[in-house]
Amino acid sequence: MAQSFRRRHIQVGRKSKWRVVGFVVGGILGAAFVFCIVVLMLVLHSPPPPAIHTDPLSAKQFEEEYRGAVAAARAGSPQIVRADETQVNTELEAFMRAYRSRSQQGDGSVLTDAKIKLLGNQMQAYIFLDYKGQKLTLQLTGKLHAVNGFLQFEPESGKVGELPIPKSRLEAAGRQMMNAPGNNPHYRLPANISDIRVEDSKLIFVMK
Repeated sequence: MAQSFRRRHIQVGRKSKWRVVGFVVGGILGAAFVFCIVVLMLVLHSPPPPAIHTDPLSAKQFEEEYRGAVAAARAGSPQIVRADETQVNTELEAFMRAYRSRSQQGDGSVLTDAKIKLLGNQMQAYIFLDYKGQKLTLQLTGKLHAVNGFLQFEPESGKVGELPIPKSRLEAAGRQMMNAPGNNPHYRLPANISDIRVEDSKLIFVMK
């Protein structure tokens, strides 16, 4: 009788332990599932684009100033040209129109639009992508400067949708992009520009 009771007690104890294990594993799987859903929602949720103004007349004025600075720099007088956010985005809008007209839909991500905010000494880029029919938004904030004639972007923060990207990941991706074979020529500055940076919410071109 006592032995039978002990066997039943042991069996009940084992079943209780397995129930606890099942409960813990189920909880972990449930939490992982919820986490994946939250991450997916954050990635796919595209924040509204920033309010950006464009002005063709202002952009034309900048182009004239830039050409004048190039001529003066060639004559031996270094120049600095400043472009405000409106001028930058007007030029960017024209570039995107030309880009979309010659780009073709492929299997990977396709750039559909881009906007720039100039904040103090930082540039904030909003990049809109179409990845296999899914609309995604990439937001990057960082600093611009030149190193040995090449344009450099130092990321400070970034998001995909509403999901923050760790700074270490951003820096690693930036290094990989800069060091990729064939990419360096895309970041080489014209010979007459010694530096590009953001200062007082303006894009600064230092001409030599």
